[in-house]
Amino acid sequence: MWLDDCRTALYRLYSEAGTLLYIGISHQPEVRFEQHSKLKDWWPRVARREVEWFDDRPTAARAEAEAIRAEDPEHNGTYSPRVNRRTIRDVLANDGVREVSLSLARPRLTTIVGEVAHADQPVALLNHGRRYAMVVSMDFYERALAAMGEERVLVEKPAAG
Repeated sequence: MWLDDCRTALYRLYSEAGTLLYIGISHQPEVRFEQHSKLKDWWPRVARREVEWFDDRPTAARAEAEAIRAEDPEHNGTYSPRVNRRTIRDVLANDGVREVSLSLARPRLTTIVGEVAHADQPVALLNHGRRYAMVVSMDFYERALAAMGEERVLVEKPAAG
């Protein structure tokens, strides 16, 4: 993945009382904090941040998984020992489509896309145990467009300005 070689931060977010709220990774933690502040209802409780840097993203991702499993922050889902794991899966469904939970797919997306492209077998990405999106090969996509009598629409890049 293009970020694999980037220096990456593992961060921990704590409440005023010292409760561990969230553990995450980012190559730009300040940008990620800004995103959290707009998207997470628990963000106003954050009183303290700890940041630890790693030389690359895969090492930081392993440290993140270990930390979440060991420290069990309030608001992490992936890797949390409290999360119901029955909805997290990588299986072949009854209709022959491989289903992969987003939490499993994220770190393996490049591999999944390559497998889809070479095997021409779609993969369903799951969110909370339900099909959320499909990854299909370009050949599949083009056959589907042809079957519907449609043409691929190319989006032009905006002019640099």
